[in-house]
Amino acid sequence: MKTRESLIADVKLRLESFGYDTRRYITADFDLIAINRRGSSPLPALLMKILRNIDALSERQAGVLHKLSKALSYFACVVGLKTRCGRLEEGVVYFRFGIPSFTPKTLERVIENRIDLLRFRGGLFVNVDPEKLRRARIRAGLSQSQLARLVGVSKKNIYEHEKKIKPARVKVVKRIEAVLGERITISRITPKPHAIWEMPRLSRDVKLVDRSLKRLGFSTLPLASRLLELLASYEVKVFTSTASKKEIETKSEEMAKFADQTGERTLLVTELRSKERCEVPVLTFEEISRLSTAKELLDLLNS
Repeated sequence: MKTRESLIADVKLRLESFGYDTRRYITADFDLIAINRRGSSPLPALLMKILRNIDALSERQAGVLHKLSKALSYFACVVGLKTRCGRLEEGVVYFRFGIPSFTPKTLERVIENRIDLLRFRGGLFVNVDPEKLRRARIRAGLSQSQLARLVGVSKKNIYEHEKKIKPARVKVVKRIEAVLGERITISRITPKPHAIWEMPRLSRDVKLVDRSLKRLGFSTLPLASRLLELLASYEVKVFTSTASKKEIETKSEEMAKFADQTGERTLLVTELRSKERCEVPVLTFEEISRLSTAKELLDLLNS
């Protein structure tokens, strides 16, 4: 039986075979960040959670992946082997709280943009390419209404699929392709829309930092990640977190790894300065409260 750690190692090897710079994170809500340095992949950067059973992903963790992936413009996904109902099918993309989820082998197909089948509640779906559908319908000499009648769907259904990329049931797409004599699908995976994520509860320390950053003119977004708690924005993005005395060494190492890999700015705020040299910019709560302008903070981060 594959352990979670051996599964992570397997995924890391597969990513590296495709030219991804892949780093392992221990204290975060994600396990791997993978960035393709070759510049040839349709997925230049991935933010990943690795779980044997994808049902173990909580709604809170999914919310963190969603927010972080949006802030970084990375593709968030879960790689696993099974759900409580059984093993994951190869070549099929599932969704857990809106986050695309699949097996390690299917990951390779995702990287190569060779995925069609999406599993939602209600069965198997594929994404319809609106331009392919529209052109094939016109070549067949059919109106939207005529095509709809022939395949047994509403005109609105055809209209919506010609307007934007969206999934349709496999059996419906097969009927459309049979009528038109052409393929109309596209390999495209996007996070499935999910209910609005709840605003995370901020700890006392994070609230103090949040207030200080807003006073300096930064806009802030709570990320609720154990490693990256706030995203502060003012001309540039600053991924910010707090740390207790016990956490400083471990958290600063992980944040330094994140900054080195992604090129993003980071800031760690603590009660007391550590005697050990930290690899990321560190301020105490008192020091950040004494700053007067955003420029002062940015100058400190750049020094």
